[in-house]
Amino acid sequence: MNDYILEVCVDSAESALAAAKGGASRLELCQNLVIGGTTPGSKLFEVIRRQTTIPIHALIRPRFGDFCYTPYELEEIREEVAMYRELGAEGVVVGAGAKVGGDGPIAHVGTGLTIGAGATVKEGAKVFDSVKEGEEVC
Repeated sequence: MNDYILEVCVDSAESALAAAKGGASRLELCQNLVIGGTTPGSKLFEVIRRQTTIPIHALIRPRFGDFCYTPYELEEIREEVAMYRELGAEGVVVGAGAKVGGDGPIAHVGTGLTIGAGATVKEGAKVFDSVKEGEEVC
């Protein structure tokens, strides 16, 4: 048994199968990796799920750019988390920035969304990667 998890970002059935062949132990399913990744379509998830048993975590990100979402985008995120749970994803990857009581850039919004939808939580590091020290997220 491995003492590590090799997670590979994939954006197609071909890249998922190549990751499996290369020893991946988990897939992060995305679309549009060239712009940092967005939420993949449900049909891509279904195709990959039929081809491999490797656990899949779906990226939930409605658009590229910052991680400060409008109430409408947060609603979309909640619904996509629920959809991927119903489809059988082992987890989701959500990153959302918020000012929480003046604490600065913390991904509490994304964490709360995934817990609320009953999915496995995996905080997105890109939120922190996109913020300079001392800078507010939203």
